[in-house]
Amino acid sequence: MKEEWCRLCMEEITNQQSLFEFLRQDSLLCGACRHELAVLNKTVKLNGIKLHIAYVYNDFLENMIFQYKEGLDTALRDVFFHDIMKKINAKFRHYTIVLLPSSEEKTIERGFHPVKDMLHACRLKTIEPFYKTCNHKQSLQSFENRSNISQVIKMKPNIVLPKTRLLLVDDVVTSGNTLLCAYDLLQKHRYKIEALALFCGYALFYLGLSAGDIYTHAEIAKTDGYGIGSGDPDMRWDLLYLPDYENNGVLVPGGRLLRGKAEFYRKQLIS
Repeated sequence: MKEEWCRLCMEEITNQQSLFEFLRQDSLLCGACRHELAVLNKTVKLNGIKLHIAYVYNDFLENMIFQYKEGLDTALRDVFFHDIMKKINAKFRHYTIVLLPSSEEKTIERGFHPVKDMLHACRLKTIEPFYKTCNHKQSLQSFENRSNISQVIKMKPNIVLPKTRLLLVDDVVTSGNTLLCAYDLLQKHRYKIEALALFCGYALFYLGLSAGDIYTHAEIAKTDGYGIGSGDPDMRWDLLYLPDYENNGVLVPGGRLLRGKAEFYRKQLIS
């Protein structure tokens, strides 16, 4: 059934449509919005796992995800994978989709699981083998928990994985820590494991970097042998320690604090 109105901006679906889009008559977004949603279809390697990235990262896509998840605009659930769903069903027909764990608190608050609902029209079997030991926001309150996601994500007891290839699916990959943790938990699985994301953060996509790859000058100096305690006259201490005001101003390693805070604020926008 042809849509009459854009599910995002509510303009007429024919607004700025190309002739091809008009003839297809299966768009969920008007031409103006659809042109902002640029299909990328690129594959990168993230610590050994093949990660398929669906779309080019831009503010439009990030804002649309925020409207869907935080604005509870469930009419958008079909939009994200609409243009590539046939390719997903064909390319990964021998795979089982594995959903990453969502915060139970957030799921209850929203009333739906964002990624699961995005994939409701997918023909592939979907499983949820993971759970979180605490809700997402609580896990980010202290620096140690922010940097140690493996303590937050666990495999459900007595879970039996299907004897198929697995496709880990997430909407947004920023640091890659959650994805890699899930991948590590599945290491005993004998079949091929790949991942799919709507889009990735700039550093991860362009440089293959996660938050764990970024260091302060003081940390690199220590690694290179001229940090604190080395006796080197050129010793550098830049951002060695910083006050953690969420913990009564206690001084903590600067690099770890900055990485934790960057990921925390990023997650507030997309979690």
